[in-house]
Amino acid sequence: MNKAMNASHYIKRLSIKRLPLKRLAFFLGLLVLGLAKTYPEELSLEPLFRFPLGGVASSGPVLSGKRLWVLSDSKILYSITTEGVASGKRSFPSRHIPFMLADPYERLAIVDDSNSLSLLNKAGQEVWKTSLKAKPAFSPFFSGDGCLFVPFDSGIIVYAPNGRELWRKSFSSGLSASPLAGPGGGPLLALKDGSIHLFSAYGGLVKSVSFSAPAALLSCNQDSILAALQDNSLVIMDSGLGPGPSGSFPVIKLAAKAVAAASAKSMHFVLDSGGNILAVDLLGNKLWQLQSGIPFGTPEGLASDPAKLAAFKERLILLSDRIVRSYGMDGSFYRELKLKSSAGFPIISESGTVFTGGKDWILYAYKFELPQKAMALPKAKALSMAIIEETAKEEAFWTLEPYSNDSAQKKLANIEKLMKSGTIEDELLDARAYCAAIALGKMHAPLGMGAAKTEALPSGVLARTKACELLGMMGYPDAVPFLADVFLYDKEAVVKSAAADAISMIGLDPEGMALGAFAFATEKSLDDRTAISLINAILALYRANGSLDDFSGIMAILRIAGGNYSATVKSRAEKALLQLKKP
Repeated sequence: MNKAMNASHYIKRLSIKRLPLKRLAFFLGLLVLGLAKTYPEELSLEPLFRFPLGGVASSGPVLSGKRLWVLSDSKILYSITTEGVASGKRSFPSRHIPFMLADPYERLAIVDDSNSLSLLNKAGQEVWKTSLKAKPAFSPFFSGDGCLFVPFDSGIIVYAPNGRELWRKSFSSGLSASPLAGPGGGPLLALKDGSIHLFSAYGGLVKSVSFSAPAALLSCNQDSILAALQDNSLVIMDSGLGPGPSGSFPVIKLAAKAVAAASAKSMHFVLDSGGNILAVDLLGNKLWQLQSGIPFGTPEGLASDPAKLAAFKERLILLSDRIVRSYGMDGSFYRELKLKSSAGFPIISESGTVFTGGKDWILYAYKFELPQKAMALPKAKALSMAIIEETAKEEAFWTLEPYSNDSAQKKLANIEKLMKSGTIEDELLDARAYCAAIALGKMHAPLGMGAAKTEALPSGVLARTKACELLGMMGYPDAVPFLADVFLYDKEAVVKSAAADAISMIGLDPEGMALGAFAFATEKSLDDRTAISLINAILALYRANGSLDDFSGIMAILRIAGGNYSATVKSRAEKALLQLKKP
């Protein structure tokens, strides 16, 4: 037990009312001189806000960015900003949601009692829905780019942000621990046979490793992976499941069963069932260990249900349904918040606010810590212009006519076949880059084949149109800026329209590039086909988002509605504006 813990427990045992004034002054002087920065601060229970739920919080709250989601047992699902403002709600058929989790874009994925998987926008409206053949074995989870991983005991299915199935895998053994997004954005899985598997974001197996006991908990950061095994040992692996610089896997023995784990940039943390918190570095060295003072299985301690750990840049947070505590990266004890009549587990945001549902039908928000930076969710390698140009250069090196319409269409057809069969796996990034290069007209002839071409290559609209369509089918939002460029700068109306349709299929515009491009394009007149595709894309983006945060799209539709267009186009624009006015 460190100095901070010793001091804090001693201070708690003091009966201030019984101390003479001189002795009280003496102890206060000690605090000012030596302990002022080390003892924990017990916070007031005066909340920042109270939000009425109409019933007990039965599922949630869950958090993404500046948005909370919570279901009350009155069968109402609420979407609430972290400032306490309601932004949406919907009726729900039951009082509990088996699995609910927020994506990186402040939307909510739910798996209900009928094993239907749905994604809701910020307003609580359904964006897409699919039926699962079985109940997930553990909670689904998101990667940083919005891909959703749904684990079953016999395998895993991965969905793009637009709901399209990307790939799936089967297992020879059932899962032993809750899986999560691994260092490269793909799933990290532990099986009952003692094996741990790391996949890429596109489904290729990076590596597998086996241990004498199955893993009970997994945690990771960008550089390493921690596995808490069922024999009470901890194993540290590098980001590719290798043994690390020492050439062997560092193993640490715990005094009791691991019940929670978290990872920061250069550290891992584990909480065991005895209330001990252990911090280790990426090489498996013990940095510190402390007793939280709230062991499991006692009336004063935690319930039998495990607590949770949340790691930030400068704080480690211990959360339970009774108490929230914060620790520094050196193990020093900072703050404590005691919860009364909590209806479930609290959560903490990057603003340092704790949110919890009460048994009195109220969602409470408490200011607990200073703003903290959380570790970003792992995600797949993003599409970039450098990758696109390198792909085009590589294609020109190996192909006699990379810019030819026929060769491009053949390769695009093969990509589509692999996508539909779910066998594209790690070729998907190259395929995405190739489609972007074709859509942008960035293919070029090899050296020695004549002067550089200034027009789009391939020149045929069929290949560029198909490339846009495939980017839309793949569903990754990092393709949207490039599709926005196609929409703005391609000279062919059919290709512009295809780019808008692809953006509509993806349904996300995190950087606002597409809506900005649409607004800019409508400063001049468009052909009817492109205008209709633009309107449909704007509606799809606003519907997938669920809020009118960016008015660029509305401005674009207003310009079409009041512009020199056919009656059909203007009617479509007017109907779109009416749709956007609806809650």
